[in-house]
Amino acid sequence: MRFAKCALAAVAGLLVAGQAHAAQLFFSDQPSFASSTLANTAAGLNPVINIPGTGHVYLWVKLPTAAAAGNTFTEQINALGVDVVLGATGTGNAHGTGFKVTNNDPLVADPDTRFDTPLQGGNIVDGPASAGGESFGSPTLASFRRGAVGTNGLFNRRTAAATGDHDPSTVNGAEGFFEMVADIAVAADATGQKPLFLRTNTFTIGYGVGGPLVNFGALDTAVDPRPGNGGVQSDVPDATLNIVAGSVPEPTSLAVLGLGGLSLIRRRKA
Repeated sequence: MRFAKCALAAVAGLLVAGQAHAAQLFFSDQPSFASSTLANTAAGLNPVINIPGTGHVYLWVKLPTAAAAGNTFTEQINALGVDVVLGATGTGNAHGTGFKVTNNDPLVADPDTRFDTPLQGGNIVDGPASAGGESFGSPTLASFRRGAVGTNGLFNRRTAAATGDHDPSTVNGAEGFFEMVADIAVAADATGQKPLFLRTNTFTIGYGVGGPLVNFGALDTAVDPRPGNGGVQSDVPDATLNIVAGSVPEPTSLAVLGLGGLSLIRRRKA
C-alpha cells in the first residue's frame, strides 16, 4: 500500500469490518445484477470497463452474510470517504463529468435520507457536488465525503428475522449483500487503457462491525480507512478503463483525415 500524508478528519462512532470478512468496494460496468451469483462474480474481478467517448463507472459494495462472517450483527456503511482516481500509467485519459450517490433509504419516511450532503446537513442531495471536499474531474473522477444521516446509511441486517436493506438496486444472496453505491459519469480525453484505483481521502469509510480493514476491489491487501489514514490506495488497479474510439479521434485517424484532405485539394487544383 502507498501511504500519503495523513489528514485529520473524524466521524464519531464509526467501526470497520475485519479483514477476513471485510466489506468490499468494487467497480463494475453494470448498474444492476440479475442475481447475487452474478454480483459475487463481479466482486471477484478487477474489470476492464469500456468508455466509448462517454460512459459510466459504477461503484458497488459487498457486505458479507452472517454465515460468512460468523456473526449476526448488523453491518452498515455509515460514512463514505473515498476517491476514485486514475493511475499515472497507461496511454489513455478520461475525466469525471458528475456522479450520483445512492441516497434512497426506503425503510424510513423520507426517501432521501441515506447520506448527508458534503457539508453534513441541510438539503439531502445525490450529487455531483463540489462543497465539503466532494468533486469530480481528472485524475480524480469522483471524490466522496458523506456521512450517514443518523444511523442509516447502507446496511445489511444479517439475522434470520431481517435480511437487509430492500432498495430495488440491492441484491441479497448466500454470498452477501450488494448495493450500487454511486454512478460516475466519465468522458474520454484520449484513447487507450488507464488503471483506476480507490483511495481513502480526508474523511473516512465507516463499516460496522469489527475493525479495522476494508477491501478495495479484488486481489489486494485490505485498507485501513479510519481517520488519519487518508491517501491509502490499492497496489493493484481496482479496474481498468478501456477508452475506445468515440468522441476522441486517435492520432492515426487524424493523420488519415489530413491525407484525405490533401488529396481532395490536389484533385480540385488538377
